[in-house]
Amino acid sequence: MLIPQSNRPAIPISDIGFGLERIAWAVNKTDSYFDTLIPWTVSESREMFDLCRTIALLILCGVQATNKGPGLQFRRFAKILSEKYYGADVYNSLAYYFDYWAQFIKPSINREDAFQFARLEIERFINLKVCEILRLPPPRDETTEDYFERLVYTNNINIYELRKAIQACKA
Repeated sequence: MLIPQSNRPAIPISDIGFGLERIAWAVNKTDSYFDTLIPWTVSESREMFDLCRTIALLILCGVQATNKGPGLQFRRFAKILSEKYYGADVYNSLAYYFDYWAQFIKPSINREDAFQFARLEIERFINLKVCEILRLPPPRDETTEDYFERLVYTNNINIYELRKAIQACKA
């Protein structure tokens, strides 16, 4: 559906909620509908869970990070996760939501590959930021651990400087 805006083009949205979740919310009388959408035993940010839930659905449906369309949304969500939640329980949440969505939709990709695609996109932003902060050789299509390993072992970069840069990325 399209949500009209007074000062810009209408915003397209999709409602992908399930009736079962709404029934569980009503029966349990929780404070928020969102309480039924997160893992029962954790209490991270609602935003983080929503981003992970959406990325898991996009990946499960075969969307890849690109610079337009659904892939752009994937990329935007991964960027927010890297900037605000890197180091939090992001990867466990992605796995949780992949399993959740796989109950309703046949995955177009196996779980391990899905996890790796999400991780590479999230950590791409971390790697680029560290590269910028420390003026280092550019990252490849690699995890932050692999990027740091390459920098330490082949470029003789100080591991403490890398760790400090990671902290700066979170700020």
